[in-house]
Amino acid sequence: MNRNYIHDIKPTSRTQRQREAFHREHELRMKKMGIDKPEPDEYLDEREPRQYRSGGSGRGVWYVAGLAIIILVFALTFVFAGATVYVTPREGTVELSGPIMAEKEPRTGLAFEMLSTEDSRSTSVPAGEKTMVEKKATGTVKLFNNHSTAEQKLLIDTRLEAPNGYIYKTKKAVTIPGQKTVGGKLTPGSIEVEIYADEAGDIYNSEKTTFKVVGFRGSPKYNNFYGETVTAITGGFKGESYDISDESLKAETDILKAELSTSLLEKARAEVPSEFILYDKAVMVTFDEATIGTADESGKVEVKQTGTLNAVIFKETDLTKSLVGKVIADTTDNSVTIPNIRELNIELDKASTIGNPDTMESIKIMIDDKIRVVWDVNEAEIKESLAGIKKRDFESKMLQFKNIESAELSLKPFWKGTLPIKPNAIKIINNFASTTQ
Repeated sequence: MNRNYIHDIKPTSRTQRQREAFHREHELRMKKMGIDKPEPDEYLDEREPRQYRSGGSGRGVWYVAGLAIIILVFALTFVFAGATVYVTPREGTVELSGPIMAEKEPRTGLAFEMLSTEDSRSTSVPAGEKTMVEKKATGTVKLFNNHSTAEQKLLIDTRLEAPNGYIYKTKKAVTIPGQKTVGGKLTPGSIEVEIYADEAGDIYNSEKTTFKVVGFRGSPKYNNFYGETVTAITGGFKGESYDISDESLKAETDILKAELSTSLLEKARAEVPSEFILYDKAVMVTFDEATIGTADESGKVEVKQTGTLNAVIFKETDLTKSLVGKVIADTTDNSVTIPNIRELNIELDKASTIGNPDTMESIKIMIDDKIRVVWDVNEAEIKESLAGIKKRDFESKMLQFKNIESAELSLKPFWKGTLPIKPNAIKIINNFASTTQ
């Protein structure tokens, strides 16, 4: 059978015909340039227009790239997966007004500690004429009753005798408490009182000494009633000194005292431990008698004023517990905070005085203010409770936490219906804490 050769020839495609036309044009250009040897096909292929080259449309590359992007996005959802819980703690405002007793070593109730600091200020004033000056030394002593459990009254100007024979007198009448039993041991009762020297002169000045009650000499009380210095006895003077009028001296010392009150409070604030609170009105500042120096070449004398600040300070956690315990029943230790606790209006009771910090046993303070109470958030407990639960169970779980007013959940990726199994993958945002930072 005769074969039709025309039908055996595979027709060339449009692209093939375009390639052949490109090659013919290239050979003509080469001949015009005097080059008979044609270039290799591989080189010609690189110079061919892109639409003439074989190799497909390149859509496969885009398929691979798209698949890679999908896989990357899917992987990132696992890398950044997690849960964030926004909680708003329970809070309220309570008004408090009245006295609060604090003790140095409380069995129950509020504890306090004492902080003391001292500072001096001086100034120069014009000197007057030298005159004879007599001043009696003064100080503070602590009187003890080791005689019986009965209290003992002493009149004003009761005479006390030091071992060197010098006589001092009490500035006011006092009652010394009787003995008491502490820790199974009988201890003497005691009280502090200010004294002054019987006569003027620096010989009565003393840093530390003891005393006997002159009126008890010859009785069993003489050895069982005694005194010890609390502060140094100072200020005694007898002799010539430059005259400064009382009005001028008072004006200068008033200025020095005002400066000292400010500097002592600033100094005390700097010395307060971070976990304690010092209230400006829970302090007492006392001043020694001003000392007057000798005149210098310019005819001026130095007036020096020394002051001491004694402050009652409270540990923040103890004060919080005490204040909240007075008005709120459903709290446990360290379950609430008072954000404005350091700005409360707390001051010493008017009848209270601060004596020797080493012997202060109790103090009464007054509060008249509103306290804002915010319940604490136990983040670790919340994370443990929420780990691995279904999203739909979130609200019922959060209702178990009485310290929480409200809570919102944010899951990543958003289509996940279960919270992370690991508690550390759950982040807690305390809305109250974030607004106070």
